[in-house]
Amino acid sequence: MATTTPTESPTIQHTFAMKRGTFVTVGALVILLTQLVVRGFLGRRGYFSLDDFVFYTKASHTHLWNHNFLMTPYNGHLMPGAFAWVWISTKLAPLSFTAVLWTMLILQLVIGVLMWQLLRVMFGNRPAILVPLALFAFSTITLPASWWWAAAINQQPQQIAMLTVVLTHVLYVRSGRWYWALCGPVALAVGLLFFEKTALVVPLLGVMTWMFFSEGSLLSSLGAALRRYWPTWVGYLVILIPFTLYYVTHVPSQSRADPTTADFVSLFDSVIRQAIVPGMVG
Repeated sequence: MATTTPTESPTIQHTFAMKRGTFVTVGALVILLTQLVVRGFLGRRGYFSLDDFVFYTKASHTHLWNHNFLMTPYNGHLMPGAFAWVWISTKLAPLSFTAVLWTMLILQLVIGVLMWQLLRVMFGNRPAILVPLALFAFSTITLPASWWWAAAINQQPQQIAMLTVVLTHVLYVRSGRWYWALCGPVALAVGLLFFEKTALVVPLLGVMTWMFFSEGSLLSSLGAALRRYWPTWVGYLVILIPFTLYYVTHVPSQSRADPTTADFVSLFDSVIRQAIVPGMVG
């Protein structure tokens, strides 16, 4: 006697997948909106301080396309995009911390949405991605960039650019479509206008592609990653090489003396024990 396959199974599975997707979407939106409420509540009584007034003064006495204003390094940072943001804010709403705070909160929402989409693309639309999303959204490491303008003009565009680079790179290696290969270098170029440390995302991409998206032994997979995805590597080099040359030749070194072993130990202690670990656990 022939057996019949229940026709309800695909329907039940589809309904379950839809409910799970709705749950993840609602959960992600709750996380992202809650972190905005928290950041906004804590930052509502803030105001400009320290470097903020330096930037404001520089912007209020110049025009936007002044080469000296945009391209003069500040404390070792080359950040024409950040200075452009300062100039626009200064002209539209001079010394309005409310306007600056709202801008930072909107950019923080963009950062959260990008992280959410990256987790979805990498791991699927499953409830488990809400855990790293919540850790990222409520991490105290990123709090200064939500309250302090001088930190926000560097770090928020950097985060947006780096997340965009990683997201588009994953889409590229999975689909092979050429336009995703170009999106990453474009996002990198935009991020470098705000913070030179955006360049650190490129080595991360290399390790990700080598370890997780290439098959074979350790050395053969490295060669495969370089050959298979060469268009995007060329794109990143086209951006990084001229930027690095300009940075090295135009930005004065901030080094005061030759570093010693004690300096490295002190740096490791301040970065890991005093900053990253407390920042991760709140």
